[in-house]
Amino acid sequence: MADYFVAISHKIKEVMVTDGIAADRIFVVHSGIDLQRFAGNSGDHLLSEFKLKPDATVVINVAHLAGHKGQQFLVQAIPHVLKKIPGVHFFIIGEGELMAELQALSTSLGIKQALTLTGFRKDVGAFYKIADLFVMSSVQEGLGTAVLDALALGKPVVATNAGGIPEIIKDGESGRLVGAADPQALAEGIIEMLTNVDRARAMARRGQDNVKAKFSIDAMVGNNVAVYNRLLTSGNRRAQFSSC
Repeated sequence: MADYFVAISHKIKEVMVTDGIAADRIFVVHSGIDLQRFAGNSGDHLLSEFKLKPDATVVINVAHLAGHKGQQFLVQAIPHVLKKIPGVHFFIIGEGELMAELQALSTSLGIKQALTLTGFRKDVGAFYKIADLFVMSSVQEGLGTAVLDALALGKPVVATNAGGIPEIIKDGESGRLVGAADPQALAEGIIEMLTNVDRARAMARRGQDNVKAKFSIDAMVGNNVAVYNRLLTSGNRRAQFSSC
């Protein structure tokens, strides 16, 4: 019943056009996040809960455990990382239908001491706080608000070039993008960021500036209002919208 659509990424728009919706009926307004959502969180309690040393190197993934989020490829990447950087601890935060498969994979690879599958946690912000690196391993992604949350906190990011993620991160400038469904490429990206700390932090700062400028709630609201005003001034005063 919609006359127009507002897609959260250009990639989503591409899919909609492929499905037969006219491009001129689709506007793109990126999702926005609360930049202060996790700003006041502390991760101190996690150090004792998981027996982590204060200087431990921590890599996190935050997402629903599902095939399109690609955590299986992240788990497969971990042994490659540990060969180069022993002692890294990985947290996959979330729950979902992939949990049993990931647990079995972790056991088969002999990495249970290096990987914690936390399940659902209310203190997600605490994990962002202790993270040295955020990894998004998706093979499909509308945009990637978990990436936005990490960058808003100034955390370095390695992500796949899937879906709308490249609309957030420019490879080598505000983070690292690697091929999707490729454990070796994911491992290489993680190793690069963990062994080039100054460069990773510089990319994180640029990513943080980009998120503040383009992906805040205020930016999202303003861009939606601009779409509505554009149509109102063109005479479409009774148009119906659907967000995608």
